[in-house]
Amino acid sequence: MVKKFLLITILSLSKPLGPIGIDGPDYIEEKYYNVISENEFLKNFTIGGIVDTFEFRPSLNFHVLGEKEYILYAQNQSYYQEKVFILNIIDDKEPTIKGPEIIYINDLNFFDPHNILNFYSAYDDYDGYLDVHLSEFDVTKLKTQKRGNIKLYAEDSSKNIAYKNIEVCLNNNDYGVYFQKNSSIDLERGKKYKISDIVNILIENKIMENVSDSTFYIDLSKIDFNRSGKYNLTLKLLKETKDYTFDFTANVKDFFPQDLNLITKILMWIINLIKGKIL
Repeated sequence: MVKKFLLITILSLSKPLGPIGIDGPDYIEEKYYNVISENEFLKNFTIGGIVDTFEFRPSLNFHVLGEKEYILYAQNQSYYQEKVFILNIIDDKEPTIKGPEIIYINDLNFFDPHNILNFYSAYDDYDGYLDVHLSEFDVTKLKTQKRGNIKLYAEDSSKNIAYKNIEVCLNNNDYGVYFQKNSSIDLERGKKYKISDIVNILIENKIMENVSDSTFYIDLSKIDFNRSGKYNLTLKLLKETKDYTFDFTANVKDFFPQDLNLITKILMWIINLIKGKIL
C-alpha cells in the first residue's frame, strides 16, 4: 500500500513541461531618458506556460535613438519560444536656449539682428550644444515704437524645436548697452578689486558690451573679499545724463593653478582658510 502511494506521488511530480506562448506588441516605443530594467520592459509581453529563463537578443539598449529589431527568447527544460519585435528609442525633449531677455541697441541703421545670436547658447540633453537661429524679427514695430521682438530657435537631431522670445529696445543717442540678465562673475578670495576691475571682468566675459564713454558705480562695501560666498551687486551706469542699473552676482572663491596636484590644492585651501579667520 505504501509503495503504491509513493508511485502515484512520483508520477504526479514529473509531469512533462508544456509549450510556451509569448504574446505582445510587434512595435514598442520608449524614451531615451527613461530608466527601465529588462524585468520592467518584460511587462510589455504576456508569457504563457512554465518559463525557466528569458533573454533579449541583442541586449536592450535605451540610449541610442532609432528603430532596432530584437528577439525575446523564453525557455524551459523542454520547450522554447521566441518573439520578434521592433524597439524605437525616441527623443521628445526640447533643447534649452539661454541668454538675456532684453537687448538694447543704439542705432537701427547699423543693427544686424544676426549679431544678437552671439549672446545666446542652446543645449540639448542628448545632442549637447546646438546653434541658435533667428526665426522672426519685426523691424517696423522697432522703428515706430522703439521696442520690438525677436524670436530665436534651436533644433536638435530629433526635430525638437525650442523657441525664445526676446525684446529689443531702441535708444537713439543713448548708451545702447548689452547686459545679460541673471549673470555672475568669479572673484579671487583675498584679492582686492576696484570698480574698474569688475567692469573689465564683465566686459571680458561678454556680460556687458557697448559701454564706452560711461561712468560706473558699484557699492563694493557689500563684498567681503576675504570670505568665500555669493554676493548680489548692482552696477549703475551713467551716460549722457541718464543712469541705468543692472543686477549681477559675484562669486568670491579660491583660485588654484591648474597644474597643482590635489595635495597642494588642499594645503593652499587650508592656509587661505586660516588667513581668512585671522583677517
